[in-house]
Amino acid sequence: HAGDSKSWGEACQEAFDPATRRLALTGTPFRSDTNPIPFVQYEEGNDGIRRSSADYTYGYGNALADGVVRPVIFLSYSGNMRWRTKAGDEIAARLGEPM
Repeated sequence: HAGDSKSWGEACQEAFDPATRRLALTGTPFRSDTNPIPFVQYEEGNDGIRRSSADYTYGYGNALADGVVRPVIFLSYSGNMRWRTKAGDEIAARLGEPM
């Protein structure tokens, strides 16, 4: 996360701006404070919000098809549970059902 704060982003920009090529990888191509990420191109959407524009994308589906990742399997469980809160109240719930 070379651009996780504005000063780091500016330092990253200054350090690597002269480079002929750069490889930047991220799983989160955005910032919650909306400051730009160094070397990322942005496009403005119809809603006026600027979003990053990837030069290349390689998602989980591609990686799965290429055999370079394993399928993620989420096992579901069911059963009854009971616990006490710090206040001493007893709570009961069943796994797999909304509380």
